[in-house]
Amino acid sequence: MPYSDPLIQERIRKINEIKKLGVQPYAKTHFHISNNTQEILEAAKNSELREIKEIQAEANINISIAGRVVLYRSMGKLAFAQIQDEFGRLQVCFQKDQFTVEELNEEEKSPAKFIEKLVDLGDFIGLTGEIFKTNHGELTLFVKHVRFLSKALRPMPEKFHGIASQETMYRERNLDLMTNQNTMNRFKLRSKMVHEIRSFFHDKEFLEIETPILQSQAGGAMAKVFNTHHNALDQDMVLRIASELDNKRVIGGGMNKIFEICKDFRNEGTDPSHLQEFTMLEWYAAYADIDDNKRWTEEMLHRVCKNVFKKDIFQVSDTEGNITEINFGEKFAEARFPDLLKEFADLDMFTASDDEVLECAKKVGVEKIEGVGRANLLDDIYKKTARCKLI
Repeated sequence: MPYSDPLIQERIRKINEIKKLGVQPYAKTHFHISNNTQEILEAAKNSELREIKEIQAEANINISIAGRVVLYRSMGKLAFAQIQDEFGRLQVCFQKDQFTVEELNEEEKSPAKFIEKLVDLGDFIGLTGEIFKTNHGELTLFVKHVRFLSKALRPMPEKFHGIASQETMYRERNLDLMTNQNTMNRFKLRSKMVHEIRSFFHDKEFLEIETPILQSQAGGAMAKVFNTHHNALDQDMVLRIASELDNKRVIGGGMNKIFEICKDFRNEGTDPSHLQEFTMLEWYAAYADIDDNKRWTEEMLHRVCKNVFKKDIFQVSDTEGNITEINFGEKFAEARFPDLLKEFADLDMFTASDDEVLECAKKVGVEKIEGVGRANLLDDIYKKTARCKLI
């Protein structure tokens, strides 16, 4: 089916034009990258860079980068662009008659025209050249060679400096990653954190396991399920809400220490702290007790902070905006659930009647009360009054 969007149609026209000039619009072979943008900028700060006139006379091709074109402006014989990779952005400079485009037909005498007319924002290109500093002090790659890597059919978002809509950020993470370096950094931090968590448990001689997502009956927690159907078995099934029961069966089967980083699914409301699909870490150890688990929790978090964030102390704000320091290098403070209810909700869970628990829940703003049991109401009261003030 042909594209109806005129902007996409125009980019398809450019693809055909690029092919006519002998250039592959989607590169088939490897492009060598010597450095990413962050490495280039860091290295250049402590390097003695040549003047632009020296480079124009004879450039040293010592840098090779690849990325997405996110900005382009032509200034006569000079054109400047910004190339973005997953680490940041770098300005690049094209000077007419000073660079070549790989695969471009010999009869096509103007590589500069190729860049200006056929390369769009969002396209991926590979560049080689030498770093210099402009009169304004900006580190820039003087381009000597261009290789076209990939034509983007869809135009970049209009607001390239960040997506304002929170819903769009969640639903279209590719656009969020494309336009928001902070989002990219969060993905990297998450990957490093998961790596450190795995390394911690492996070092403690835990065995990582995987348990089924499709189950005949949900268990291990109280939550609404996602229903599905297994065609081959002609059997109704659900997506798991927790891996707890299967993990415990593995312990019962004879393994001593296990952990699982797993996807769970709960068909309930969504807010920033609750998603229908989420990642859960569970671990179990035979012959261990609550003190072992508390110690492992402290050690794991300390390791993640030290190896990922390079620090133990963090500043956080509470619901009232007060700044508090948390030190993950120290032993954690401990509190009992009944004491927290007494302190923050003025409720004695052992002596309070069911009616008093119900009245307390209404008073602190628990939304769902009808049909909720005493234990769950106590938990909801704790979440409303105490949990947000533990730090």
